[in-house]
Amino acid sequence: QGVKVELPKTKVSASLAKPGTKAVTISERGDIFLDAYPVSLDALGDRIEQLKGANPTLPIVVKGDGKAHYGKVMAVLEILKSHDITDIGLVTVRA
Repeated sequence: QGVKVELPKTKVSASLAKPGTKAVTISERGDIFLDAYPVSLDALGDRIEQLKGANPTLPIVVKGDGKAHYGKVMAVLEILKSHDITDIGLVTVRA
């Protein structure tokens, strides 16, 4: 789901698949995508609000490229938190 990025590697990687899950991806260049669609930080907040209206318990997974700027990942997490998204997973791949 979404855009292909080089995910960070961890020793343990749990499945984050849930029905209705949306993926927010941050590319190595810092581009942000909601599923496969590019969005700005402002547009991401607006879109999350719309999706949450249809699903108050909206699950989101964040896929940050291993080389993405950490500040951009934190900005995305801050937007999700500001919209009361509590079901957030961080995607990695098993090392």
